[in-house]
Amino acid sequence: MAQRIVFLDFDGVVHPAGQQVPMHWAQVQIGHNFFLPEQVARVNRLCEQSGAKIVVTSTWRLEFSLRAFQPIFGNQIIDATPLVRRIPAGIPMRWLEVEMYLRDREDIGQYVIIDDQAGLFPPKLPQLVITDPASGFLEKNLELALAILRG
Repeated sequence: MAQRIVFLDFDGVVHPAGQQVPMHWAQVQIGHNFFLPEQVARVNRLCEQSGAKIVVTSTWRLEFSLRAFQPIFGNQIIDATPLVRRIPAGIPMRWLEVEMYLRDREDIGQYVIIDDQAGLFPPKLPQLVITDPASGFLEKNLELALAILRG
C-alpha cells in the first residue's frame, strides 16, 4: 500500500509567524511561545484520520534533531526533505526540496504540503494547503488536507 505523506512547515503553521526560532531545544515548548497546541492537535488528527506520516520541510530541520519533534507530533515524523544548496532560477525552493524527496520514492501515494508561503511553490499546486501565518493550521485547512490525502 502506498504511503501518505504530510510535508510540514512549522513557522506560520504550528508556530507563530514572526517569532524567532529558539536557540536551544530546552526553550521549545507547546504553548503560547512556540508550538501552538490547537494547531499541533490538528496536524496530529490529520495523520491519525488519514494514516499519513510527516516529512518535515521547515528550516527547523536544520537546527534540531527530528527525534526532538517526535513527542510533539505523536511519533508521526519519518523524515525531512533534503537541503538544496543550489536552486535553479525560477524554481521555487521548497517545491524543489519536496520534488527531490519524492523523486526516488515509489512507495509514496497521496501527499499534501502544508505551508504559509505560497511563493515557495508553483502556482495552483493541487497538493498545497496554504495557512494564514497569523492563525496557523485551522480546521478549514485540516478539512482540505484530508480531502487531498484521500484523493
